[in-house]
Amino acid sequence: MNRFFATLVALCLTALPIAGWAIDESAVIKIAEEAAGCDSGKSCETRARLEKGQWILIVSTIYGRRENGEPIFKPGGWVGFTIDQEGKIVNRTPGR
Repeated sequence: MNRFFATLVALCLTALPIAGWAIDESAVIKIAEEAAGCDSGKSCETRARLEKGQWILIVSTIYGRRENGEPIFKPGGWVGFTIDQEGKIVNRTPGR
């Protein structure tokens, strides 16, 4: 019977969300791009990293493409976001 309870406890613990992974990269990218106004009419490129339990993102606006397909960026054409593990934007820094 003790082995049954140990197995049950182990299963319950693995089902609990881990705070460091409560929200994944694709979800925070979607949140940041929506907040930056990216859509089919405004293309963006987003970089994200997890640092000290929060997501740090830079969303850069793409102003066009070169002949070889590389994106064209402009100075200040970005916005930075810090997003917590619950998906809330805790800081927004516009480019200058």
